[in-house]
Amino acid sequence: MKPEEVKNTLEAIAGARVTVLGDLCLDENVVGRGDAVAKEAPVIVVTGERRVFAPGQASNVAANCAALGAETYIIGTVGADEAGERLVTILTDLGVNTDGIVIDSDQPTTHKVKVVGREPQRLEQHLLHVYWHSSETRNPETLAAVYDRYAEAIKGSNASVLSDYGYGVVSEEEQIKTAAGTAGGAGVRTVLNTRGALPRSADLDAVIANAEEVAEVVPSASNGTEALIDAIPDAAATVGCGSLIVTVGSRGMYVWPIDDAVVHLPSVAETVVDITGAGDTVTAAVACALSANLDLRTAAGLANSAAAVVVAKEGTSTAKREEILELF
Repeated sequence: MKPEEVKNTLEAIAGARVTVLGDLCLDENVVGRGDAVAKEAPVIVVTGERRVFAPGQASNVAANCAALGAETYIIGTVGADEAGERLVTILTDLGVNTDGIVIDSDQPTTHKVKVVGREPQRLEQHLLHVYWHSSETRNPETLAAVYDRYAEAIKGSNASVLSDYGYGVVSEEEQIKTAAGTAGGAGVRTVLNTRGALPRSADLDAVIANAEEVAEVVPSASNGTEALIDAIPDAAATVGCGSLIVTVGSRGMYVWPIDDAVVHLPSVAETVVDITGAGDTVTAAVACALSANLDLRTAAGLANSAAAVVVAKEGTSTAKREEILELF
């Protein structure tokens, strides 16, 4: 993308409304120096220097939408606990509307703690991850309240995002179809990013996936780059989406359809520090661009640029408008 195109794209997004439905999470990085071994056990002792909290999972999608200038609504659940209160406060401070968050007294807030060692002249290294979450099935009454708030929020939106991390808010195929149907009935475009199996015949506007997920739909996609490219249109037809963006790590992404073809966008990242949440950023950028009625090529170009910004940062983060402009 050219600098003027980027500027015009970001200006078009400003004020567009996006609703994000999915699994909310509080991310926490505990950063310190790993400069000793414990006397009690053969493990590294980390001298803590700072704790960094950030929205994770669907919360991170919403934070990225807000950072790009969209009016953003988040729909999901948090527990009746300190982590939930902290997450809601962070999202509110970032400009995300949190009225759609349902307090679930039966399950804790998903809280992912990552212990990161920092040494002079070296890249930071993840030493340990501790995940607080529930694997129990969600209360039907809680889910009903979530979907009621989604149906209300979607009425004034220009695009919606379904962000599934496998914690039960929009994880089942029928949930995805229900949410997409609600959005479609309101004339709202829907973007899906899921950590589970891709749905079939879901009537979605765009899907963000990786190569492994595409291969689950079209097995031949696992036979190399050319096979993946050939499989993408078939995968999109099976899933039931108007467009499919396949992320391939440091190689960038494949986008279909642009001029009825699969187009490769190479990564524009110059520095990679931490890839955490990059997929959330791509999802948010695509949704924001579609919310402003921009074409797929523009949406993918913005997503590629936003991803380059966040992978250069430590931990879960967002790509702000001015940071994207600085790339160019």
